[in-house]
Amino acid sequence: NKAQLLLLNSESIKELHFRLETSDGAAFTENDLVARFRGNFLVRGNYQFEEEQWSRFSIGGRCFSVESLCERCGMVSVNPETGLKSKEPLLSLIREQGRNGASFGVYIALNDGISNNDIIKVGDKFIIVS
Repeated sequence: NKAQLLLLNSESIKELHFRLETSDGAAFTENDLVARFRGNFLVRGNYQFEEEQWSRFSIGGRCFSVESLCERCGMVSVNPETGLKSKEPLLSLIREQGRNGASFGVYIALNDGISNNDIIKVGDKFIIVS
């Protein structure tokens, strides 16, 4: 991994789910996609793929910076529960992004250190700074 943590945007998950080609018979729910992309944080942005433009944000008062896009490999096409491989979602990512390789989600880093009393929990306030 290239950074401390990986962040996914639920709006990007919804958009990818809408665009998926499932000609190989694999059926996906949005939760299946979240599991395949293995993020540490799932936040609700305002619109799809906006996380690719963020540079700083906070969750529960903790400051984070976006380090880079997360380039994806064929592992996202392996069902983490069954071990079965399909063409998706990697095929749709490559088709939609029109470049060699595919990215989904962003690598992030905690900017303000960590102490034993720090806890980030579901429902903490998420604020885009820049």
